[in-house]
Amino acid sequence: SPNNTGENVPGSNNLSQVEREEKVNIAAQGVLFVDAQKRQDGYYNYVYDFNAQCVVENGVKTCPFGGVDMFETTNTWSALSNFAAYEISSNSEYLTKSLQDLSKLNEYCAKDRTKCLWVLVQPSIIYNKTQNAQVKSFLQLQAPALRSAPLSPDNVMLAAIQVRAMFMMASILDDASLLSKAQNGLNALSTRLVNGPSMYQENKKRFAQDSCWVALANLYN
Repeated sequence: SPNNTGENVPGSNNLSQVEREEKVNIAAQGVLFVDAQKRQDGYYNYVYDFNAQCVVENGVKTCPFGGVDMFETTNTWSALSNFAAYEISSNSEYLTKSLQDLSKLNEYCAKDRTKCLWVLVQPSIIYNKTQNAQVKSFLQLQAPALRSAPLSPDNVMLAAIQVRAMFMMASILDDASLLSKAQNGLNALSTRLVNGPSMYQENKKRFAQDSCWVALANLYN
């Protein structure tokens, strides 16, 4: 089918037809796994019972869920997963799934934009690769909350994710105020790392805790 040829697989020119088909098949199985966790309301189960026995049927792994195991913001990850499958396979059905997941995410975020400050990197990635107007609209609606909210005061990882989203959205929306806040936030996080706890690798080289998240945000500076 022309919709799932695998021609978009990174480096596909160097892959044999068999290798491309294998990657497309892996993408398809990943989509089936994500679909298996989808609820009737359009959101996804997030945490499964690690003590429960997972079942594999027709190559699809399904795990029993229980308790409080759903976060509406999980849709940002399902959207990115479906989009990655689309990139690999060129199957437009996966792109449709991705955009539907983002639509449900926006539906949730519209109730309180401040609850979605840490799930904006994924739609930013999708927008940069698609220039999709629906995705851009979602980011525009989230921008005021991201611009006005303080950085997470006690979690460097979450604060760094905020900063990364600011850098990405500043570029997408041509928003100088977001860019300025991102740069100030990056400087503040660097200070927090210096004064914060550290951890040691096997070679005894010192790394500040959560410094990888700050370094990742800095790549977008």
